[in-house]
Amino acid sequence: MLLKAIFLKCIIDNDADFSREDHEVVICEGTSMQLTCPEGQTLQVISAMWGRNDSSICSRGGNGNNLDRRVAFDNVANNLRQLCDNRTQCDVTADVTTLGDPRTASSNGNPPIYLLANYTCKRNSLSSLLLHLCLQVSM
Repeated sequence: MLLKAIFLKCIIDNDADFSREDHEVVICEGTSMQLTCPEGQTLQVISAMWGRNDSSICSRGGNGNNLDRRVAFDNVANNLRQLCDNRTQCDVTADVTTLGDPRTASSNGNPPIYLLANYTCKRNSLSSLLLHLCLQVSM
């Protein structure tokens, strides 16, 4: 019976089990987004940048070409990992309370900063075990 269930799982998930899909998201300052993974998978943050290094992203208000707020926290990935890793979904708010303040000085008229995050969805241990068994059965 267990072998039959494993074989059925292999047939249903065969295509999805062999691909890894990385995601890149941009969350403008003051907004939120939910990062999600399919059932049986959990989030794993690859990298993150919180600040401003592209004048075309999140340039509402102010001067979109002004990069005075270029200073960024590259190590914000660790904060994001603590918040999101090993969860199936994670609500992220791009604000200084959640991510810290990368600005050396704040001045009016500058465009808002943003979070640029890269993450992937990894299989939880049960899904990994089933994949391993699928590969053994299909060989």
